[in-house]
Amino acid sequence: MKYKLTKAEQETVINFDNELDIASVYTHDSRLIKKLRELRKQYPEQFILEHREHGSVTYTIPKRCVGIRPPYSEKRREQQRQEAKENGLPCMMARIEKWDEVHGNQAPDEKMMAFLDSATDQYAILQLRRSEDTVYERFSSMRELERMGLEPSIDHYEVVYTAPLLPYKDQNTMLEELYAKFNVSRPDDFTGHSLSVSDIVALRQNGVVSCHYVDSIGFQELPGFLKPENYLKAAEMAMEDDYGMIDGVINNGKKEEPVEKASVLDQLKEKQEAVPPAPPRRCCEEKEL
Repeated sequence: MKYKLTKAEQETVINFDNELDIASVYTHDSRLIKKLRELRKQYPEQFILEHREHGSVTYTIPKRCVGIRPPYSEKRREQQRQEAKENGLPCMMARIEKWDEVHGNQAPDEKMMAFLDSATDQYAILQLRRSEDTVYERFSSMRELERMGLEPSIDHYEVVYTAPLLPYKDQNTMLEELYAKFNVSRPDDFTGHSLSVSDIVALRQNGVVSCHYVDSIGFQELPGFLKPENYLKAAEMAMEDDYGMIDGVINNGKKEEPVEKASVLDQLKEKQEAVPPAPPRRCCEEKEL
C-alpha cells in the first residue's frame, strides 16, 4: 500500500549557499508548484525541474528569485473587498484578468463566473483539472482525502458543464438522477468524463448555491466550497503579488514611486559616503465512454 503524506509532512524547503547563484526548491505546496511550472514555461533555462515524486517537485532556480516580502497591505485588501461588495464579483474578475495580462496568472474559470452570476436556476459539473497537483485527489473518496490530510479545493477544479436546473422536491433524488444522466445518457455537448468519485455537482436554486462531492457511496455536501466570500478570497490571492517567496526574473512587487533625480554633485557625494550593500463509484480510473 502506497504511503500518503499528511499535511504536516508536505513540506517546502528552499536551500542555497553564499557561493553559488542558484537555489534548490523542494515543495508539496500546490500553489507554489503551479507558480514554478508557469515560470519554467517562461524561463526554461533558469527554472529547471530536477525531480518529481509523490506529489512533490524539486526545482533549481536563480537565487535572486528567492525573497521575503512584507505582508499584503490591509488597506489595499479592504479597498478591494469594498469594490467587490459595491460592484460585484464581475468587477473583481475584470481586475484579475487585467492582472493576468501583465503577470501571466491563470484567471478563475469563466464558466464558474457565469454559473455564479446566473439569474436562473442552474447546475454545474466540476471535475479536477488535469495536472500533477491533483494526482492524489483524482477518484479519491472523502475518507481517502481525510486520510491524506486533504480537502476539496476550488483551485483544483474547473467547470466542465452547466445547464438549467429543473424544479425538484428532493435534493438527493435530483443528485442521483444527475449521476445516472452523466453515466448512462450524457449530453452530446458534454466533454468531461463520466460522473465519478471526486467530481462535484453544484446546484443553484433561488440564488442559493450548494455543492455536493460525489463520494464512493452517495454525495457529501461541501458547505464552504463555493461561498461567495471564499471565492472572493481566492480572487484576492490571485491578485496578491506579495504571496509566496518565489519570483520570476522580473520582480512583481509594487513599483516604487518616481523620485526627483539628484544632481551630479549630490550623486558624487553619495558615492563617497556609500557603504557596499550586503507551491462501487469510479474510484480507480477514468471511464472513457
